[in-house]
Amino acid sequence: DFIILRDSYDRNAYVALSKIALVAAFDLQDAETSLLAIAITLGQPERGDERLRQYYDVVKQARLAIKSRIGNSSVALVRVLKKEIRLYPYPGNAINRFMYDLLNLYPPPLAVAMGNSKNMALSLEAIPDFQCDYILVSCGYGMSSGENNEAAQCRYESLQAAPLWQHVPAVREGHVKEVDSVVWNSHGIIAKEAVIKELRDWLAP
Repeated sequence: DFIILRDSYDRNAYVALSKIALVAAFDLQDAETSLLAIAITLGQPERGDERLRQYYDVVKQARLAIKSRIGNSSVALVRVLKKEIRLYPYPGNAINRFMYDLLNLYPPPLAVAMGNSKNMALSLEAIPDFQCDYILVSCGYGMSSGENNEAAQCRYESLQAAPLWQHVPAVREGHVKEVDSVVWNSHGIIAKEAVIKELRDWLAP
């Protein structure tokens, strides 16, 4: 009866699916707006409002708990892939934007300097400039990428053994946490609540 589609699909996909049922496309990277828009489309806007309030309650509690423990310490998300290591910038990426916009965490200076740059690769030469207090590491591509995930894990092990990596403040202090790439690369309220809980459990146990 009704098909929900993310807006990254092209018009051909939209037209083809429209022959089956009513189709509504949403920007899933904008979790809050998509939630409200889907609720309106389903004719239940009040359920969208209530669910969003629940989400913001989770955010508020986590923000207060984390800030009370780490203050203005910087937090970054690094993703290790088969061929590169990425530092996700602020404010240019939807995956980690919630950490800074909703939880009011501080990005490291290097992530701010990257701005909206599409080149997120972190070279070994740049690591001495990577001054960060807490680092989350997302290693791999997802459940269906076995060989690439293994290669990414090997790359991360090589990074951990690199002398330059040991000079990063978060690494020296043992403030590095490897996270599930499937969950952290997902969009939507449920995924965001899962990663917010993980952040709170780690930073404000």
